[in-house]
Amino acid sequence: SSIKTTDINDPAFASDQNINLFNIGAGLYYSSEKLYLGLSLPTLLSHKNYYQSQGSDQKRYTHLYGLIGYVQKLNDNFIFRPSMVTRWSSGTTLFLDLNASIIWNDLVWAGISYKTSHVMVFMTQLHLKGEIFVGYSYDLGLANSVIKNSPTHEVMLGIDVPKGSRRFSSPRYF
Repeated sequence: SSIKTTDINDPAFASDQNINLFNIGAGLYYSSEKLYLGLSLPTLLSHKNYYQSQGSDQKRYTHLYGLIGYVQKLNDNFIFRPSMVTRWSSGTTLFLDLNASIIWNDLVWAGISYKTSHVMVFMTQLHLKGEIFVGYSYDLGLANSVIKNSPTHEVMLGIDVPKGSRRFSSPRYF
């Protein structure tokens, strides 16, 4: 009731309603020591009939995500890790993120990413003692990008929690 709309007769805000709409998603994931593949559909239900009954002409889209990555040992010190993430929504175009990272001694990761939404990403990650790691990325908008004049910075802190007393027998790259 405290939302101020541009149209005071907007049917979506005509009355105070508090409802819950159930949804479900599905996904598949496969990984081996060198390869991973994934596909997900996070929202299977669109609730289109509910929104139409409320007088809303807002479109509801299905989203589909896919990912693939590979790890190639270059020598005793360096590993190459290319990957790709796809995002598709009905009613829009397919977006791709093409990524490439170099990993030095399972300690320092450095990479670059190009997104078809006209964004370039520079990223790095440092693995500290145990299962703790920190990362940083800088997203730079290119021509026609939404973030062209306002690049973003991201800082990440990660902790891998081993299951029970089991330790990882090999480094994890994805």
